[in-house]
Amino acid sequence: MMNQNLNAEQTRILSRVRKMMNLANDAGATSGERDNALRMAHATLAKYNLELSDATSVAGKTSAADEPRVKTDEVFLGTIWARQIAAAAAKLFFCMYFYSKLGPNTDNAKHYFVGRHSNVVTAQEMAKYLIASVHREAKAYQKSVGGTWAQYRSFATGAMVEIHHRCEELRAASSRPAPVQATQDASTVDRSMSLAVVYKDEEEANRQFLATTGTTLGKARATRSARMDWEARQSGAQYGKSVSLNRQVK
Repeated sequence: MMNQNLNAEQTRILSRVRKMMNLANDAGATSGERDNALRMAHATLAKYNLELSDATSVAGKTSAADEPRVKTDEVFLGTIWARQIAAAAAKLFFCMYFYSKLGPNTDNAKHYFVGRHSNVVTAQEMAKYLIASVHREAKAYQKSVGGTWAQYRSFATGAMVEIHHRCEELRAASSRPAPVQATQDASTVDRSMSLAVVYKDEEEANRQFLATTGTTLGKARATRSARMDWEARQSGAQYGKSVSLNRQVK
């Protein structure tokens, strides 16, 4: 359900992002078209954040049109590789991410996303889709080779590494200043160059918002490196390179 605190402009932008990701989830689209849809969704949210960062009154106060910041949580698969995929998706879409374990007898965890409402919706749904996709393919691989749990984990880890790398590439590309052309005015160049600053500002704003909720984050415990099946990991890496970085937002 749409957040009732959103104004008409914010609702329109979130609706546009949803349509992009709905189109990108079309099974008839090529992988290139699906990834391009993700870039369009990311660019739209990035532009929105830039506009909001500039929307200040003469008194220097944030405009009333500023989108509400939220903290959401949902329970789904929370193994180490799954949490790292969720963290990569959150970072790509200007969100803060953390998790809490549910106990020793389950692989699920409670995943938390903090950020502007439209960013949280996109990051959370994308993370759930990617994790479910990698889990499904890893189980299929394990079954096809008559493999062990180590082969499942190795496949999933290989996919996670590539997905994390692709998310970082998308973020870096969007923050990279566009080539200056003779017809390009200074304001366009300044806005392109300021996206890296927006990432930093959003991170700080998310931390400040989280502090107001009374949430205290602990440090994750170090885990021992598990034995890797390198053939399974390479197969997972190939899947991680091909899986579409998009998800229809429900």
